[in-house]
Amino acid sequence: MPDVSLVKYILWTFVAAFYVWFLIAMFRDRRRVATLARHTFVESLRQRILLVPLLFMVVLICTSLFSAVFREVGRVRIVTQSCLWSLTVFGMVVAILLGTRGIPEDVGEKTIYSVMTKPVRRSSYLAGKIFGFSFVCLLVLLIMGTFSLVLIRWVGRNTALEARRSIPNGTLSVYGAGVEKRDGATWIVHEPGSTAKWVFAGLPELAREERAVIRMKFKCKPADASKPMAVAVELRNADGRSIYYDIADARNEKEAVTDVPGRFMVKGQLEVIVAPLDGRDYIEEDPGAIVVTAAKKEYHAESTERRTNSWATWRFTNIPLVDSKEKIAVRVRLHVKPGAGRKAIAGCVRVCGRDGVGPRHDVSIEDGKPLDIPIEDPFASARAKQDISGVLDVSVLPEEIGDAYEMSKDAVRLVIRGEEVKAERVLPEGYGLRATGEMYWISRALQRTAVWQFDDLPLRSLPEHQVVAEGHFKIGRAREIDLHVRMENPSAPEVSVEEEIHAVRANRYLVPADPVEVTFDRKMIDSRGRVDIQIRRKQSHSMVGLPFRDCFSLYEKPGSYDANFFTAVTVIFCQLVLIVAISVACSTTLSWPVSALFSFFVLFCGYIIDIMRNAARIMGPSLGHHGHGSVEAVPWVERAFNTMIQVVLGFLSYVLPDFRKFEVSQDVIDNRAISGISIVGAIGYSATYAAIAFVIGYILFRRREIE
Repeated sequence: MPDVSLVKYILWTFVAAFYVWFLIAMFRDRRRVATLARHTFVESLRQRILLVPLLFMVVLICTSLFSAVFREVGRVRIVTQSCLWSLTVFGMVVAILLGTRGIPEDVGEKTIYSVMTKPVRRSSYLAGKIFGFSFVCLLVLLIMGTFSLVLIRWVGRNTALEARRSIPNGTLSVYGAGVEKRDGATWIVHEPGSTAKWVFAGLPELAREERAVIRMKFKCKPADASKPMAVAVELRNADGRSIYYDIADARNEKEAVTDVPGRFMVKGQLEVIVAPLDGRDYIEEDPGAIVVTAAKKEYHAESTERRTNSWATWRFTNIPLVDSKEKIAVRVRLHVKPGAGRKAIAGCVRVCGRDGVGPRHDVSIEDGKPLDIPIEDPFASARAKQDISGVLDVSVLPEEIGDAYEMSKDAVRLVIRGEEVKAERVLPEGYGLRATGEMYWISRALQRTAVWQFDDLPLRSLPEHQVVAEGHFKIGRAREIDLHVRMENPSAPEVSVEEEIHAVRANRYLVPADPVEVTFDRKMIDSRGRVDIQIRRKQSHSMVGLPFRDCFSLYEKPGSYDANFFTAVTVIFCQLVLIVAISVACSTTLSWPVSALFSFFVLFCGYIIDIMRNAARIMGPSLGHHGHGSVEAVPWVERAFNTMIQVVLGFLSYVLPDFRKFEVSQDVIDNRAISGISIVGAIGYSATYAAIAFVIGYILFRRREIE
């Protein structure tokens, strides 16, 4: 394998030399290029290209009238999003139409012959076309951008519009109910107050107006006999629907009675899940502790089970779907602390894909001792469901009370084809705590605290008094939710401030959820630039989603909204320059309709780079598998065709420009200042690919005979 750093050095050296050559060539013919660019600019304006901004204004006015039905904050967000989206779309159409029609029209009108008879190089002619069309796109963007800014200012005349520069994100951690922080590390602990479940089957189906009575009398061991022992009860039917109850005091000799409607009793099955709110309290899974009375008959649980409240999941992504006959293993090396009198912890290792289906293995894990667990075809279910995501989760569930293990990212690895694969991240999960995609969902009655930790904050850039923290949440089950937020100084926990916030779930299809802001004094940040923001639900049965990134954002002193908006317009202009260069390069040898179609194809592929790259990487091993992991012989013609598609997709994904690098509209919508790195990166990326397109167009144009 070649040295990656050496390859990068050679690549950047080549790019720098290419830039120097290109600038020297343009500087020599700067007068001819300027003359041709001016001529192209004037001729393009005569084609009534300025009618596009007029259509753009009509679309935005209609959008602003439609947004009047929403609240003012939502109105501003909708109009801003529509303006930036329209700027991009209309600008792309103008860039492609100009770039693809320029040279073919010159050839058709024989204008190019008069130009070529003069001492003008073909490279100067192409450069003049690109610069001229780019100036037209700039003029169109300035007209549309100015109108957009005026419209946004008018719609948000009663709203404070500003550009706040966000501070690099902190780290999100979730604690409570078996997830503890010890000596700077996160530990999974099987607490006495783990979750107990009673399973009922064979229950009669009741009419809608009938009700079933559930009597609960637990055998429990509270940690503090002088205080009430609160538990949360979840009733779950065969359809996965749940009803929640709280029992304020579930100590011995106290009976709790509740009832459920007959329509909830589905397929004669019912699960009763009981979880103490205090992890130190203990409830025995006595089969006779819960009795269900339905149709004047009593029913006892067929089985009971106990599981830990929390466990750790190591998530592996972009894993190739290996052949079912290949050997794959999970290598576990945990730092464990067994309960009293034991040398190892007893647990269960669960391996599953994105659908949650996979094998389970009972293991005994000693402290620091590696353990290899062979896994038989963990992607069988994924193949059957045509899932090519390549996601694999490995979870370790302790089974004995008192056992604990450290949640370290390198503690669990996959061994594929003799090579170790590291996990992308390690996540605490459990009853009422689920990590899906890029978000934590916290539900059920167990009290968990999400902590957002910020380190090395730039103190000089923060406001002198009140610091603003903006939270972005998702809410499930309910329309609204109340959250308890605590800002704490890590060096002095007694220096803290608490605040209650109310979040409302807006219509997710039309209006983005309004962010929630909390403010705290700058003294909450210690001398090392650290501050902790803790979040806890007030309603025990509410559901809240916390993104791994951008859950809470701290902002520096606000800047100008107008400057930030036109910065976004500048980034869009860089994108249009690249599209103009690609369109002009295509038009040197193709007719303008074909050039336009090819330019739209490049543009479309530029927005699905990740999809193409993942498909090229995963599709190869997954081909030839059918049904439940079985392998069938594939004809050589089909294998050759599949290999060709894989090579083409991989080649295009690494060669074509990635237009997502020009996405900055969400920053403007959320009133976040666009970073200087984004601006410099957009300019450099656009200039590099535009220069490459120019060279390709010059080579093609040079081979064309024009006499």
